[in-house]
Amino acid sequence: MKAINLVFWECDIADEGLENLGECLQRCSGLQSIGLNFRSCQKISDRGLDDLNRSLQRVKALKSINLNFGCNISDKGLESLSVNLKQRTVLKSVGIQLAQCMHITNSGMEAIAKGLESSSSSLCSVDLDFSTCLSMSQEGLEQLIKSLKKLSSLQTLHLNFSENRWFTDQGLKGLMKGLETLTRLQSLKLVLYFCRGISNAGLDVISEGIMKLSSLETIILIFFRYEKITNEGLKNFERNLKNMTHLKKIALWPKPQDV
Repeated sequence: MKAINLVFWECDIADEGLENLGECLQRCSGLQSIGLNFRSCQKISDRGLDDLNRSLQRVKALKSINLNFGCNISDKGLESLSVNLKQRTVLKSVGIQLAQCMHITNSGMEAIAKGLESSSSSLCSVDLDFSTCLSMSQEGLEQLIKSLKKLSSLQTLHLNFSENRWFTDQGLKGLMKGLETLTRLQSLKLVLYFCRGISNAGLDVISEGIMKLSSLETIILIFFRYEKITNEGLKNFERNLKNMTHLKKIALWPKPQDV
């Protein structure tokens, strides 16, 4: 068996279940890809994640890891996950979804960022969801950007910072500046629902950054119009994107006519 994808959405699974699952998975020595979705499983805590990570560390062949956890995970659990990631140097794909994990702080984001660096020369795809992680701040984002800059083989990047008031135009500026080093990046997706600190100036920052990413072919932007983003700002933004000949696919929501 080379790939496993299991979904436990809203199941009554607890830490003991993750321990048992881990014991089974560590016997799959040839496993190369794993996807585990524990979204809304409220009985899973850092202890369960730690047990799972210790088991996965024994699966040396893994090249793709995709994990989705519920609201009770904190920095401690992410430290354990970071140790797992740091022991791997040939990962191709990493997805970590932590929506509504309000116990996670900048330390947790930094732990994930450091874990990614270990596979800096091999990672082709990164998908991170920090939506509604309200205990984070600009400081944690800056650490993440420092790590993303080192992923020289990255081709696909998906980031979700929805419902975080701390994500502002300043954060966008730092992010787009950091991405300039990713010369192989082909696809970028940003999900920024209810990030009320973003304005027309933030849209300008995104378009300016995309213009410098000459290898980029696909851009997907999902956000929400607030008082700081006007219809005229959206029109200018869409016009700028369409004028970039290196882009083959543009997905923008909302479009100017939708607001």
